[in-house]
Amino acid sequence: NMSMDISGMMQQMQALAGNSMGGGDGLDKKDTVIQFKDYTDTSSVLSLEEKAMLRDGSLTLHMDQAIDDMKFTISLPFKNIKQLPELKQELAIAMDKMKLTDKLMKGEDADQLGGMMQQSPGASMAANPLEGAFSLSIGKNMISNKLTDSSFVDRLLSGNTNLQAMKQMAPMFGDLKYKTTYVLPVEIKNYKGANAELSSDRKTISFTSGLTDMFDKPAVLEYEVTF
Repeated sequence: NMSMDISGMMQQMQALAGNSMGGGDGLDKKDTVIQFKDYTDTSSVLSLEEKAMLRDGSLTLHMDQAIDDMKFTISLPFKNIKQLPELKQELAIAMDKMKLTDKLMKGEDADQLGGMMQQSPGASMAANPLEGAFSLSIGKNMISNKLTDSSFVDRLLSGNTNLQAMKQMAPMFGDLKYKTTYVLPVEIKNYKGANAELSSDRKTISFTSGLTDMFDKPAVLEYEVTF
């Protein structure tokens, strides 16, 4: 599961997009679930590998403009943990090909949400923050995420004015938080990483980081778990 919570930032994102959402038939409130199989089986833009990867997945959107609440959750099951690095690398590309914003909203709503999401980190950032800067490794009893390109973040920011605006807004209106959680079949022996949370049975571990820290000190996303 990968989640993106932009609650508390909707008004600012709308202002960046130049949209005034809500009222009448607008985007006041919405709860939607997309089953990827409804689109993968007939898609002409996805490769066979991408169709197989996405078919059993889903995307959930919850939005309530009255309380400035908006959350996305992507659920994607996999059969072998060794598939995880490929999933993290390829998922965002496949989702962008599917044009999920258009499928979540129709008519004027699609134009409004689309304009707002273009100003946000977007599907690629939600699914795999700073992918190009890191290497995810899966061993028999180890998972590690290592920073391999420390200049990637500077290059990313310099070429994307929308991300620059989000970074500047975060301290004023609330930072975007990203959480990575692993649920393992055995107890965790050792771990290291920022803002780690270990369950009482030592089988579930989460690492949480904010968008601002990710840009200012990307090494905060590094972690290592042995089990």
